[in-house]
Amino acid sequence: MQQLLVASLAAFFFVACGKNMDKALLEKAPASSGTGGDGSVPLDNGDSGGGGDTTPTPPPGDTGETGGPAVETTTLTDIVPDRIGAEGVYIPSQVAGLRGKTIALGAGHGWRGRTSAESAGARLQRPWVWSSGGFAYSSASTSPVNAFAIVEDYLNSEITHYVLQYLRNAGAEVTLVREQARTRPQVVVCPGAAGYAQTGATFYTSANDSAMAASLCVAGTKYRYVYGDGTGTGKFTYTATVPVSGMYPVYFHYRDGTDRASAIPVTITHAGGTARTYMNQLSRATAADAYGSQGLRYRVAYLGTYYFKTSAAAVVEFQNNFAADKIAAIDTLRLGGGIDTLPIDGTPTNEERYKSSAWQHQKFLGRPSTVARLSSGYNEDVTTRPHAANYEAADAFISVHNNATGSGTYPYSSSSGKGTMVIYQYGTAGSTYKALDEISRSLGLKVKYRMLDHIRAKWDSSWTNITWGDDGFDGDYGETRVASVPAALIEVGFFTHPTELVSLSNEKFYRIAARGIYMGIAEFFSSGYSPEEITGLRVRNTASGEFTLNWQAPATGTAATYYLVRTSKDGVSFDSGRIASTTSATFQNVPAGTVYHFTVQAGNEHGLSLASEVASVRVPVNAADKKLLIVNGFDRLDNRINFVTNYDKRAVGPQVERGNNFNHTPVYSQAVVDSNRPWSIASCANEAVVSGAVLLADYDAVIWYVGRESWSDETFSYAEQQLVAQYLAAGGKLIATGSEIGWDLASQTIGNTHSNDLSFLESTLRTRFAGDDAGTSTLLAGSGALAGVAAFSLDNGLAGGYQNLFPDYYTAVNGSTCVQVYNTASRCAILHYAGTYRLFSLGFPLEIVVGAANRASLIEKMLVNFE
Repeated sequence: MQQLLVASLAAFFFVACGKNMDKALLEKAPASSGTGGDGSVPLDNGDSGGGGDTTPTPPPGDTGETGGPAVETTTLTDIVPDRIGAEGVYIPSQVAGLRGKTIALGAGHGWRGRTSAESAGARLQRPWVWSSGGFAYSSASTSPVNAFAIVEDYLNSEITHYVLQYLRNAGAEVTLVREQARTRPQVVVCPGAAGYAQTGATFYTSANDSAMAASLCVAGTKYRYVYGDGTGTGKFTYTATVPVSGMYPVYFHYRDGTDRASAIPVTITHAGGTARTYMNQLSRATAADAYGSQGLRYRVAYLGTYYFKTSAAAVVEFQNNFAADKIAAIDTLRLGGGIDTLPIDGTPTNEERYKSSAWQHQKFLGRPSTVARLSSGYNEDVTTRPHAANYEAADAFISVHNNATGSGTYPYSSSSGKGTMVIYQYGTAGSTYKALDEISRSLGLKVKYRMLDHIRAKWDSSWTNITWGDDGFDGDYGETRVASVPAALIEVGFFTHPTELVSLSNEKFYRIAARGIYMGIAEFFSSGYSPEEITGLRVRNTASGEFTLNWQAPATGTAATYYLVRTSKDGVSFDSGRIASTTSATFQNVPAGTVYHFTVQAGNEHGLSLASEVASVRVPVNAADKKLLIVNGFDRLDNRINFVTNYDKRAVGPQVERGNNFNHTPVYSQAVVDSNRPWSIASCANEAVVSGAVLLADYDAVIWYVGRESWSDETFSYAEQQLVAQYLAAGGKLIATGSEIGWDLASQTIGNTHSNDLSFLESTLRTRFAGDDAGTSTLLAGSGALAGVAAFSLDNGLAGGYQNLFPDYYTAVNGSTCVQVYNTASRCAILHYAGTYRLFSLGFPLEIVVGAANRASLIEKMLVNFE
């Protein structure tokens, strides 16, 4: 969908802002002087005054959240509003970590938008490459694309996607050389336009133009500002409606200054509740330089990423509760990442903005030509990246890249270059050496070695370390040479090496490499490390109106000292979190039939981990309700950059396919609720069953889903097979669903195999594997136990889930019967067994059935059969 601006002339267009004017120093008058036109109006200049104000104390009892449970009690404790980390989580006050540090983060190359008539790969700064038969091929060939296909322009962005989360969760400010937000829709509210309101104080119009006058707002409109009063009686509010429900980053574009407040209270009302934080508009630059004056620089503040719904307005409100000698610049609010309309030459890409080059992003942000620079060739925007870091006066600049061997010689073989290297600017004393070089070398080597350590520990113990030059590559490269802040370029691996190409196509690898990069940055700033993720998440009903959430502490890495628990009513919109001091949380006095969803992050003084999978619970409506357990066995982190069609991508934008979001349990719980059957819900990670923390025998029925897990991840391990077999032998009831269960257990002789695999598939699951790919995404109407289930489709990757790839088809065996078929050659999609136990065996992931009503109908028939 195209980006949406909201204007008075059309429902989705907001207008305002203006053209640049002079930056003359103008004396400020008292706030009481009003807004008359006689020249006495105070006009900010971004350059008058100095110092900073103190962080205001939140009102007594202000928890920072209004969207969580309202009637029950809980052992979780509230957090005083503070910084916002990745995905809108609160960063607890005990986090020192990288607090106060600004990191400029680059993702190397990006789409530049040339016309398709030019040479192969010309629209990308780097060609796309894929692996086949032990060789790596480039876009110079028109051979079909297979699963292991990447473009470095996007690969770098995928790794930095996780680096960004680690840094923000450690308390750092992150300034982006390239956009990172994935959201294609965009909504903008400009000052003074529709959606903007101000009240309770005297507001002034600046003589200076808006930060986004050239990109998003109506030319000629200026931004506004307000003085602090120490109590927050003045408010300026932005109200918008998103065109599509989903996750949107919230950005505030403004121009900074030494007279700006450093802690402006902000309230964001979203679908998951209300988050409260602070925005710092104080200038980071200490003097005028090649990029302009000390103040009035074009800045963008990240205020968190939240779920907004089309049915409720997104509201972002600012207060003037700060020192009376400071001001807040009132400028432009942006929700979403948007699309790029600024080509370097040729036609615009009209692709998501995060895919585009640094030059295009810096131009979009209004940065001057001293920042947004072009050269020639495939590296047109190389120096834009470090100049963007200089402009922001960042504390460090890290650019993420991946390497290649040769120059047009294809295919590459396993003898091609491989491994990790780092590049930094490092001369010799008396010639090009400068003190900053030594600092950059220290930064670069710490990043490289911590990333190597982590890759070797978590992915490949033999991952190669390239030690050219002085243990790094002290090359004279534009991306590091012009940096006036500590800077390093990390080459994670070689996408022209067939083995490394497979690694660089895997989202699990992205997380591992990204954490290593974060660890190097943390070490450079003398910080410890945030914890790794929790495991074994589980939630169960424990008494009338009571349930308990449990998890295991991180098994490796730095110890956790507390946990951030986020709560949701719908499974997609979460609050900003509350604190647990132990590995459990209990909720009491919960109304009958209530459904909650949870995700947990481990924390310590250095920061927060990435989020866990999502667990769901439904409190019984009646004491006689049957008990259902949903087991999440979908641990696979799939390929994130994946070409889904077999044609040459030289002139067509590669689509980035999403990996596992670990948020499928809510889909199942909602289907159960929608089925109107009398079942309570508990849920857990499959590891909790294996460890014995969750007993299958405690439940009347079990849904065990494995999504797209396959042989390398194990759909059902031997330990899981034994537990499931024991449960069914005692008369249990099971729904087993996933697209690769038959493929894994019946046909694989590689990966995690066991001699019991085939027996478990055929004797316990009563399923005979007939083929790996049903060749369709449509199922016909059900029969037998599923009579009344209408025909439905599986997600093609565009319906909000993930793409249907290679669904298994089955043959009935050992007493099972086929109750639903695909629309191709009557291939069986679902088997049913009703002997000594009850069973439905699905050859596809139920979570990707298109349409909530279709999922509910399918679940209803299965649960009725179990009753």
